[in-house]
Amino acid sequence: MMRPLTPHRPPGVRPRRPAALLLATALAAAAALGVGGDASAAPAPAEPSAATAAAAADAFYLPPSPLPAGSPGDIIRWRKTTTAPLFGGLPPAKADAYQMMYLSTNNTGKPIAVTGTVFVPQGRVASTLPIIGYAPTTHGIGDPCAASIELVAGQDTDLININDAISRGWAVADGDYEGMGTPGDHTYVVGRVEGHTVLDSVRAAQRLTVAGLSRTAPVGLWGYSQGGGAVAWAAQLAGSYAPELKLKGTAAGGTPANLDVVARQLNHNVGFAYLMMAASGLNAAYPELKLSTYLNDAGRAAITDLQTTCVNQALVTYAGKQISELTVKNPLDQPNWQARVAQQKLGLIRPSQPVFLYHGLQDEFIPFSQAVQLKKDWCTLGQRVAFGTFFGDHISTFLAGEVDAENYLAARLAGKPAPSSC
Repeated sequence: MMRPLTPHRPPGVRPRRPAALLLATALAAAAALGVGGDASAAPAPAEPSAATAAAAADAFYLPPSPLPAGSPGDIIRWRKTTTAPLFGGLPPAKADAYQMMYLSTNNTGKPIAVTGTVFVPQGRVASTLPIIGYAPTTHGIGDPCAASIELVAGQDTDLININDAISRGWAVADGDYEGMGTPGDHTYVVGRVEGHTVLDSVRAAQRLTVAGLSRTAPVGLWGYSQGGGAVAWAAQLAGSYAPELKLKGTAAGGTPANLDVVARQLNHNVGFAYLMMAASGLNAAYPELKLSTYLNDAGRAAITDLQTTCVNQALVTYAGKQISELTVKNPLDQPNWQARVAQQKLGLIRPSQPVFLYHGLQDEFIPFSQAVQLKKDWCTLGQRVAFGTFFGDHISTFLAGEVDAENYLAARLAGKPAPSSC
């Protein structure tokens, strides 16, 4: 097998975190995502607090009806916000933070409202800052799990990456995705709409006057897991959907590039909850799939439960389950489902700018093989793709790949030539 290449780390970059802090953040990430050890033997991690759950009913998240006229990325409303220390420990980096609601488009091109958070590093001239479009990891599919809500409650492990981006002197646009916080079901892992919401979060950050960011700022995209898929789709769509953005490069880790391959991995797996969320997400985007007609009573109860349960508890509750336990007929065997799953496959469109893909060799949720195939597909289309391999599982690679992802983006934002593993 061809040995994947990892981008060269330029001399003089900041050192990695002290071991104690890295261990603390690793434990926080693993606990929050319900991973690490025997899930059935461990108590369930804490779910969002009552205050967090109440925030999901905040009128801020209720879009006006009808939606205002405008273009994707236009601001509907905004407010100043704060970010709590992660699980009471890791403090947020010093930045001004704003929650925003902005226009985007769904997978069929229909206007939708999406929420998110913009971070502007303090002590810097905002108009000179690069902008990172950051796509959240899987938080769940219920409104209380939206990234903008969990950041306020100190329960969003993506703060680890967001903090480091802010410390680099980058503004961060962190969108919530369709149906997270806002009404309607979350279209989990539906590629086109996730790509739209990422690109429109950057547009919205640029159009949020109080933030002071430039509409000609260089832009990088970064995400892991669900976020890796979202920024990979954004990279594929940027040239046609948001050509005015000065996109320089994308870092996508733990990327679900082929949902059929991922689904086979997740069935009867500790990460089975992800498969259930994906089924719900596809059904939300394509109602003609009629997921409910394939579910038995246990399956219908599980889908209902996921609307209010965030990813940590969901992983514990449904670890090791399999499709046959929750269905009267497997929807993934049906031609209409197979066609919609196939439409989410990455690698058929050339990204407009270079990409860094990184993946764990022992990823227990998203097979390494399909990430290798994505790299090959994009290389075949003529784009420069750097590929980083890590000797770890899904969660450890989230942490281990952080610095390489940042260094890759820093080099692209600085205009340096992109490395390639093609």
